Amino acid sequence: FVISNGIDLKEFKSMPLGNFYERFNIPKDVIKLLFVGRLYPEKSIDTLIKAVPHIIKKHSNIHVMLVGAGHQRSKLEKLVKKLGVNKYVTFLGLVSEEDKILAYNACDIFVLPSLAELEGMVVLEAMACGKPIIVADAKMSASRYFVDGNGFLFKAQDHADLAHQVSKLIADTELRKKMGEKSLQNIQKYD
Repeated sequence: FVISNGIDLKEFKSMPLGNFYERFNIPKDVIKLLFVGRLYPEKSIDTLIKAVPHIIKKHSNIHVMLVGAGHQRSKLEKLVKKLGVNKYVTFLGLVSEEDKILAYNACDIFVLPSLAELEGMVVLEAMACGKPIIVADAKMSASRYFVDGNGFLFKAQDHADLAHQVSKLIADTELRKKMGEKSLQNIQKYD
């Protein structure tokens, strides 16, 4: 038997954002992608950053929010500058539990590019907030099993494939809504 972690659906849920966008200087009227986790190599955040130039060729109305801290932050910030995508990426750093839940609510699409995850609580948290998910199809990641009608898998470390999967959701508001609803449905068994 596989016994999953649980999640408190009274805590992780849809809620009003208050002044979240203003406090973190996030543009409002764009499609927001979110990553939550440690800024460590196995999280493969560089794959998400490298996908941004590909995404903005088709959809310039996006913004990436990166929540978390770690020793790779300055390296990732340099990559953002090198690719010239500063205005599309915000590092929120370590945030309070309350702000983390608001970040899930503020995003339109949750992305987990990790190469290794024991389970990936952040995916469950994003699902509980009704978000479609895009997860790396990595051999060492159990998170890929959460993609079930509520998002897409992409080839691990393949930023072009990630951009392609993200673009499908950006282009289709109805699909985002449908997959977000499927996340809410799927998460019920983890309460």
